[in-house]
Amino acid sequence: MLLLAACGLAPDLGRISASRLAQANAIEAEAGVELLYWDNKNLGFGHVAVAIHYPDQSKSDLYISYAMGNDYEIDREKHGKDPIRVKLPGRKSEPLSHFEKWYSSSPYSDPMSPSYGADYSMLKHNCAHGALDVLRALGYNLAIRGAMPIALRPVQVYRAAKNLNESALKPAF
Repeated sequence: MLLLAACGLAPDLGRISASRLAQANAIEAEAGVELLYWDNKNLGFGHVAVAIHYPDQSKSDLYISYAMGNDYEIDREKHGKDPIRVKLPGRKSEPLSHFEKWYSSSPYSDPMSPSYGADYSMLKHNCAHGALDVLRALGYNLAIRGAMPIALRPVQVYRAAKNLNESALKPAF
């Protein structure tokens, strides 16, 4: 290496390796995923939402809160406190790519659309169903049975996400 530096080649090699290192880090970077759970209000029913934090600054983070308009401040104000947060295992580019295609045509992506929230039902399609759909589209296998379970409550999605997170942290041996 000293010989290369004496020949004037080390700065170029340093730039190339730093560039490749940055590319490798960008490829390997995972998006952070959090489940946000409020355990109060709505007659004790609570509320649940999903936040996706992209490592790439060219993409905006997502906050998906059905049918509350995908707005964290509205959720926080309505419930009067910060949520309980469950950080889930991160997602790499392949599951994110699949999710982004799904999300762009999902009923959760555009709160300004006249159809947003039109299918809301306390028993058949509430915030818990929305969060479950989003988490499944991200590739998480939550221990909740059925494609669209009836009377799904936010606490059930919270517990499933918490259990998924805890099982991911357990050693395999």
